[in-house]
Amino acid sequence: MSGLPGYQDQGKHRQQKIVAEELKKIGLKHEHLDGETIRELLPKTGFSKHEVDEHIKRVGLLASRLENVGVFVVASFIFPYQESRDFVRKICKNYVEVYLSTPVEVCASREKNNLFRRARAGEIKNFPGVDVLYEAPKQPDLNIDTTHKTIHESADQIMRYLKKYL
Repeated sequence: MSGLPGYQDQGKHRQQKIVAEELKKIGLKHEHLDGETIRELLPKTGFSKHEVDEHIKRVGLLASRLENVGVFVVASFIFPYQESRDFVRKICKNYVEVYLSTPVEVCASREKNNLFRRARAGEIKNFPGVDVLYEAPKQPDLNIDTTHKTIHESADQIMRYLKKYL
């Protein structure tokens, strides 16, 4: 699952956590992979285009391996490049791309950990939406602008979509 850069109250992490909880309620084995948590495991991963592509490909491979043993994977990551999204779509049989198309200004206004502020001040380099172009998905399975939606409304929209395939 993919989203515009932004670690905010209405953001991808909390929405996907709600989705994972809903999957648990209906009895599906699942795993929630989150960008911040995975980066803690791989702290040397940088933010250049090449490093981000490689990072997303590693996560995609992990997701595909989990999928192969019957685990439904919910992933909340910034997938800023079409190439890495295409790679993950190819290796995951049940890939669903959810694009949180919320404007970058809205994401920045909601964030809790000052990443946008730090990126705009030059403390963080290669930050999608600030000093690196974010390549919007060409054909996401689901496109949600969270500007005027609550976190639960967005999660409900994702679950309605997923239930068609569960």
